[in-house]
Amino acid sequence: GGALSANRMVREAFPELSLDHVMVEVAYPGASPEDVEGRICTPIEDAVRGVDGVRRIWSAANDNFGTVGLALKTGVKDPQRVLNEVKDRVDQITTLPPESEKPVVSQSIMRTEVINIAVYGDALERTLKRTAQEIKRDLEALPGISQVSLSGVREDEILIEVSEEALLAYDLSLAQVMAVVRKSSLDLPAGVIRTAEEELALRVTGQRFTASEYEDLIVLEQGNAAVRLGDIATVREGFEDVALSGRFNGQPAVLVAVYKTPHEDSMRIAAAVRDYVGARQEFLPERLHLSVWGDSSVEVQSRISMLVSNGLQGLVVLFLTIWLFLQFRLAFWVAAGIPISFAGGLLLMDYFGQTINVISLFALIMVTGIIVDDSIVIAESVHSRRQAGDPPELAAIEGTHRVALPVLGSTLTTMVAFVPLLYVVGIMGRFVYVLPLVVIAALIASTVEGFWIQPAHLCYGSKPGSVYVAKPPNRVRQAVDRLFDYVILRWYRPVYRQALHHRGITLAATLALLLAAAGAWYGGRVPFVLLPKEDGSTLRARVRFPEGMPASVTRRTIERIEKAALALNHDPALQPASPGDLVRQVYSITGEFADFLPVRGSNLCEVRIELMASGKRRIEDDPIIERWREHIGPLHDATEFTIARQQ
Repeated sequence: GGALSANRMVREAFPELSLDHVMVEVAYPGASPEDVEGRICTPIEDAVRGVDGVRRIWSAANDNFGTVGLALKTGVKDPQRVLNEVKDRVDQITTLPPESEKPVVSQSIMRTEVINIAVYGDALERTLKRTAQEIKRDLEALPGISQVSLSGVREDEILIEVSEEALLAYDLSLAQVMAVVRKSSLDLPAGVIRTAEEELALRVTGQRFTASEYEDLIVLEQGNAAVRLGDIATVREGFEDVALSGRFNGQPAVLVAVYKTPHEDSMRIAAAVRDYVGARQEFLPERLHLSVWGDSSVEVQSRISMLVSNGLQGLVVLFLTIWLFLQFRLAFWVAAGIPISFAGGLLLMDYFGQTINVISLFALIMVTGIIVDDSIVIAESVHSRRQAGDPPELAAIEGTHRVALPVLGSTLTTMVAFVPLLYVVGIMGRFVYVLPLVVIAALIASTVEGFWIQPAHLCYGSKPGSVYVAKPPNRVRQAVDRLFDYVILRWYRPVYRQALHHRGITLAATLALLLAAAGAWYGGRVPFVLLPKEDGSTLRARVRFPEGMPASVTRRTIERIEKAALALNHDPALQPASPGDLVRQVYSITGEFADFLPVRGSNLCEVRIELMASGKRRIEDDPIIERWREHIGPLHDATEFTIARQQ
């Protein structure tokens, strides 16, 4: 059962988390940050102020786009209720400008980026986007993939250029034409028809998407003749007028990013995407190429493999250590109980919808030492009863019964110590929730195995009613026993006796060590780090200029950062241990910070580089970041310039 659960559980680096935020996003084409703040952000802030369960409201105004965020109070049990109330209040706002798009209200979920596909080549932006959209639809149709987005590409836009002469000829105004276009391109609900058998929802569908559909729009009727939009205006398909573009290895590109939900598996997603890219290459338009990069499943597999390898090594060392003190047969059956405890932990993890990640695997490894202690106590007790002359069955029963209360008490106190972690609230609580769950599940399975399975194993192989006959130890056992006897008699016993004799000094020394340990932490000598820094394969440089900075400046900055990134391949201070280029691929984007909540503006740009795998290059991230920063040089006009590992 444990193996089946492990096989079907989702594998990821860290648990997927909700960020306890509700976001309201509104697009306002052509607006400056000041306009967005005054006409979008402020009305929304006023409308949602006072929602129960919200502790803080913040907003961000950018060119053409505004975002209002609501941070929920710690311990809110029903975020969906808050989300629904915010939606209701935002829908009741009547003062938003008509040029703005409908507000999008959603709960922030920390989506995990699994893998990217770069669609690049010497082609028109329309061709790149159309191909990327086809790939996006194909990927979303694959089983196990539901979250796909595009970055580095502008939104489609229908451009309508009205002729002034035509307006005068038909006695029309520009406002009249705008009103007709706005009213004639909508999808609206039109009520419900209820019958005895069924209920039908009515909807008026009139949304237009192409230039030809807009050209056919009737603007004015004169008797039997109709004046259409195509008669008085030039209608063409284009892109929104924003400075947004992507480049991959120096060529125009669109990035297709594939994310995972909490119920999707990183490894399966990456494998499906790689298979799709291999099959799709030959059907691409001329001069277009596909490249997979930023595959985070490689790191996920590496971390999981490392923890599994460390766990197996620990089991081997644990078995050898037990064998030094106990007989080989006892050591074997004690170690055999560990997989059973792991199986119990995996079964409960699967039942509660947990995933295989760094935290859950760490919990399994951590609990190994705890469950082995109980197994050793029971095994030693049963073995001592056999040495005293009890038959196998009686030795198993009496030996287990003899230590049942101490072992059960020890297990229960350990469980109780971990129970409070189940009730930690907020993001941290959801992050560590799996830790006590796995530990408690493994301890329950260990208790069942120790009291009902292990005693039967320990008497297995002995005939019923047989008398224990001690076998003479071999030379290795004799040498080990002599070594331990020497250490105990020569070192341990004298120190033990002196500690008991001088109780005050012993207590004072113990308290001094405790205070020293507390002081090392409190003084900052032993810093608190939730997760240690690990070298990755993707670095990201981000630059923010003052609002209103021309797009030409950000484009020149992008070229400068790209050139500096490629220069790292020839830097004598950064020679990887394995042959090949240190910087494998470079992706840049102008006008956007591409996150799961993207931020747009002509003053923004970022460059991401894919490095040789950390295990092959044997160079840490920090020196690479420092050398990259030195190659770039100072950016005097920038208000923000950061280089960091992409999480």
